[in-house]
Amino acid sequence: MRKFLSGLKHFGFTRIFPDKSTKLLLPPVLYAVPGIEANVYFRNVFLTVNPDHYAFQVKCPKGRCHAKRWSFIPEEKDAGMYDWSLSVLDDRGIVESGTMKLAVVSRKPGLAGGKSILLIGDSLTDHTHYVKRIHELLPELEMIGSHAGAGEKPVRGGVAHEGYGGWSWASFAREGRPEVPETGSYRTNRFVREQPDGRWKLDFPAFFSRYNQGRPPEIAAIQLGTNDIAAATDENRDETISGISRAMDRFLGSLREAAPNTWIGIGLVPPPADQDAFGTSYQCLYHSWQYRKNAFALNRFYLRKISAWNDPKIRIIPTCLNLDAEHNFPTVEEPVNAQNPETILRQSNGLHPAESGYYQIGDTFASWLTSVLQYYIAGESGQTGETVRKESGI
Repeated sequence: MRKFLSGLKHFGFTRIFPDKSTKLLLPPVLYAVPGIEANVYFRNVFLTVNPDHYAFQVKCPKGRCHAKRWSFIPEEKDAGMYDWSLSVLDDRGIVESGTMKLAVVSRKPGLAGGKSILLIGDSLTDHTHYVKRIHELLPELEMIGSHAGAGEKPVRGGVAHEGYGGWSWASFAREGRPEVPETGSYRTNRFVREQPDGRWKLDFPAFFSRYNQGRPPEIAAIQLGTNDIAAATDENRDETISGISRAMDRFLGSLREAAPNTWIGIGLVPPPADQDAFGTSYQCLYHSWQYRKNAFALNRFYLRKISAWNDPKIRIIPTCLNLDAEHNFPTVEEPVNAQNPETILRQSNGLHPAESGYYQIGDTFASWLTSVLQYYIAGESGQTGETVRKESGI
């Protein structure tokens, strides 16, 4: 762990936040595979109360620029690396602009054979929809973990993960004797084990022995942050993120020490639904706009922190780009009000997408995984692979 953290000594927390004024957030790379739609929803990458007050212009040799998104369904012939840029305009001209790479990766049969993955997360993972989508697209990739959703026992060759509703980076990084779950409950930290000296510490080798025949997985993908940032305010958000940073260091440092060759992906926090959904889910406790600001800040922090780490095998999964927060969240049909029987559809869950939204998250994960499997684990040496290595740092 000491070696893992050494690359951070010169990179203080305040330097991880050099660009607080920007409203645009783009990860280094957007991954796409043939036959699966890739999207960038402009609402998800540009922080504003009302995106309808702006125009969005994409420059890229692939895909289509619509009013609210850029979309692209690649074909095999599209495999390669492309420049992708976005300009945000108001009546006066360009107010923000940014660039990233579009990496289109071929889907080669048998790519995931003999490889394993550990998925870690909160309720987004525990609900298991995006996990099932990954399994559907990469069925040969062996999933390891203690349950297959809501505590269901995994079946070899099926879905498995370590996802627990309400959990955070701190939940997984916390050492000490874990709470004994209630009878029938599956919610306990299986990464913590009692040591010979009687202390309880993070012990990934013990986890690998129990769930993967003692072998570290080739890939670990972590989708956390929703619960960490949900209650933050403008006044305490930086302090909250500083605590997240410390928990990440403990957890990822221990994981890296036990699995020096494992590729680790950190998923960006997905966007929330609208205020109608937050009113239904949280009454007046949390609000959609505040959460969007919090998630935007945390995602910006993830990008800065991971770029500061001296570890080429820890990378960003651009989970926030591809989720349609307007159409792919649950809805309920309700009267307009108590005195008007006309009904309308309102979003009804603030942070948990509909199955269609989870599948979009799964598409993002599977595209990133295909890139990792093809260019790094499988040792692909083609021009696209070299370009990804040199320019994007996957």
